[in-house]
Amino acid sequence: GESTLISTQQIANLPTEGRNFTRLTSLSPLQGGGSINLGGQRRTSTSVTIDGLNARNTLTAGEIGRGPYTISQEAIRTFEISTNDYDVTQGRQGGGAIRAVTKSGTNTLEGSAFVYHRNDNLQSDLDIRGENRVADFDNTQYGFSLGGPIIKDKLHFFTVYEQQDATDPIFIADIRSDADEDRLGITQTNLDRFLQIARDSYGVSSAQQVGQFERSSKANTWFARIDWQLNDVHRLTIRNNWNKYARPFNTSDNSSFELAESWSDFESQENTFGVSLRSAFSSSFTNEFKIQYQHAQRAFQPSSLLSSSHNNSIPRAIVTVSSDLPNGSSRSRTVQLGGQRFTPETNLERQVQFTNTAYWNRGKVDWTFGTDNMITYLETLLSNEQNGRFFFDSLDDFENLLPARYAREVPLQGLPLVQQTVLDFSLFIPSQSKIAREA
Repeated sequence: GESTLISTQQIANLPTEGRNFTRLTSLSPLQGGGSINLGGQRRTSTSVTIDGLNARNTLTAGEIGRGPYTISQEAIRTFEISTNDYDVTQGRQGGGAIRAVTKSGTNTLEGSAFVYHRNDNLQSDLDIRGENRVADFDNTQYGFSLGGPIIKDKLHFFTVYEQQDATDPIFIADIRSDADEDRLGITQTNLDRFLQIARDSYGVSSAQQVGQFERSSKANTWFARIDWQLNDVHRLTIRNNWNKYARPFNTSDNSSFELAESWSDFESQENTFGVSLRSAFSSSFTNEFKIQYQHAQRAFQPSSLLSSSHNNSIPRAIVTVSSDLPNGSSRSRTVQLGGQRFTPETNLERQVQFTNTAYWNRGKVDWTFGTDNMITYLETLLSNEQNGRFFFDSLDDFENLLPARYAREVPLQGLPLVQQTVLDFSLFIPSQSKIAREA
């Protein structure tokens, strides 16, 4: 196969927006069409592993984390991008593979502290329309790493903590001029009337619902690794990676305009714990056993602007608003209040993986044999229009509480919960032989 190896020095010196190491896949000629699309295939066909164990989101593919990064770039020692790799120890890939190796401690105590900041002043003061931007647009990533000996030549540790605080602008029916009314297809007068009716008759919060908003998201990740040379034969490695991400105003809906309360927020939290035991029984026979437990929870939640006591029971209201625009034309647009149509939606993922690979050299022949097993449990709550939706044909009907129709989808039995257990087993005895070249 073809591969591109990214070294520690390259990772440290090359600029990567967002400090997500997988974005360095652009250094490989094998990448194309997206951040982890390899060999002309979709990202779902790309295997992602860290220290030889799965780090891919089983439900949607890509990295397991849904935030800006899964693991701190500071924790990555090297990583490799490859395609057409038919090594028997590699699987679960159609387009190619991204394989990362994490750092370990040494006999020297060393660490780092870092801050990366993209200031709001580096961005344009104007939005895409040429209007003054009032919402902040900045990004700060900071953290530290520390590694060294616990017992010299025998027990070492390495750890990294990193946090990202990011703010970016969101525009919801932001009208400042006649040109905005023509472009958006709704007048400020009609939008103000909609908001007034929504607040007077439908209990919509008095908080800001349209205009410019500052979306502030936060990502935290912590990585820790211990390496223990048990004796001359066995080396034990224990590592854990924890990741948490929160992002408001994450998902809008399918109306022309949705009030801020109709956007759903997103939160995710992942933790991966792994243990590996590498045993060099002789100069010709080596065995490596690995086991990993991976846990992930992801949730699309109703906006905090909705009443906390009614988060799961507020229906949508979709109003058709017809406007006579400054340019002389007339347009009809839909404006929405209430909950987002598929919120709440949750996803739980639990996965156990255990592998054992033995390497045996017999003269000019190298043998590789072993097993790779993965058990995955998925639980997904799939909501859709469970609280119903009211349709109003005009602002007058909206004001007079006269919907044209009402629709609701409800599960006939219990919650719309999808539960899946996936078993993935592979065995190779022996599965690879290679004639070693003579010197």
